[in-house]
Amino acid sequence: MSAVGYADLHIHTTASDSSYSPAEVVARAVRNHVTLMAVCDHNVIAGSLAAEPLAREAGISFVRGVEIDALYAGRDVHMLAYHPDFENKAFRELIAHARYALDHMSEVLLERLKDEFPTLDMAEYRAFAYDPDKGGWPMLQYLLFKGVTGSIHEGMALYPRYDVTYAGAGFVPLDEVIGTVHAAGGVIVVAHPCETFKRLDDSDVLALVGGAIDAGADGIECYYPTQSESLTGALVELARRRNLKITAGSDCHGAFGKTDVGEMRVDASKIRL
Repeated sequence: MSAVGYADLHIHTTASDSSYSPAEVVARAVRNHVTLMAVCDHNVIAGSLAAEPLAREAGISFVRGVEIDALYAGRDVHMLAYHPDFENKAFRELIAHARYALDHMSEVLLERLKDEFPTLDMAEYRAFAYDPDKGGWPMLQYLLFKGVTGSIHEGMALYPRYDVTYAGAGFVPLDEVIGTVHAAGGVIVVAHPCETFKRLDDSDVLALVGGAIDAGADGIECYYPTQSESLTGALVELARRRNLKITAGSDCHGAFGKTDVGEMRVDASKIRL
């Protein structure tokens, strides 16, 4: 292994919507000289639990995590919860609710598509044999199977087109999410500000991130593949000024995404967690 150790604290597995299994994620972490990692699947902890012993066996420092949808400023925001007590009842109820709300969006979409695509059927969808190795989520694969879309990614555009929005999905308000994670002994970090607050000026992004910090968030995912150098620098400066946690994440989704584990090559010494 390289003398330099990299950090990647935001990786997905087949437990949510990546095409990489927990074992494949750990193997890629080893190959790419990642020495500090966390699996943060969407509103589910199975991938993190499966990857943890594999990472530790490979000599990688591992942090338990999960990415949680929350409602903030009228929009869906992704929050990264690190090392909460996975057995905490309120925490388990929180992520179960968020997972239900996320999955229910697909059933709402199906109902709205049925007039235009009458071959779609709810019972068939619920019984559909989803292949986690292809990545994405069941509805994306089902729409491809039914010929509604021509690729697994095309289905994503149908949600906003038919007014099935994350903001209207019923996620828990941010302050409640933060309170639940803190009560479970965890810390919570604002994920990928450049993606969460897309198409906004850096100053507006910083203001919204600052509002999340004021609500009780503990830190910022300062290093992210699609983020500009100027915004990264501003986020790091904000985090240092306010004594916040600093993390880095590839947001790797395997073949379903465009990034690889550890691809940013952020030295683990830059992380404050």
